[in-house]
Amino acid sequence: MPFASMEGRTHTLQELKEIGDHFDALDEKLSVWTREFMRSRGVGIDLLQTELATLLPGMKVPHDPKQIRKKVQVTGACGESATLSNAQLCSSQMSAT
Repeated sequence: MPFASMEGRTHTLQELKEIGDHFDALDEKLSVWTREFMRSRGVGIDLLQTELATLLPGMKVPHDPKQIRKKVQVTGACGESATLSNAQLCSSQMSAT
């Protein structure tokens, strides 16, 4: 079913919801197993949180697109499958050269 049709989009969204539900169920099971394993090894939640706190500062916040100084020029948007806006962009680029 092509994604371009309403039926195709509905089907794709349903599949994505099912995949999300599957991962949520796996997360629940894995969390229970992990807690039981950690408890059996004598690792408490306090120690776990302390260890995670040492690892998390290395994570970075995604960039803010408003802070990008360089402008981006699209040069590869011309082709047979170009949309109307891409086609207009392509024709304006061709007439400028």
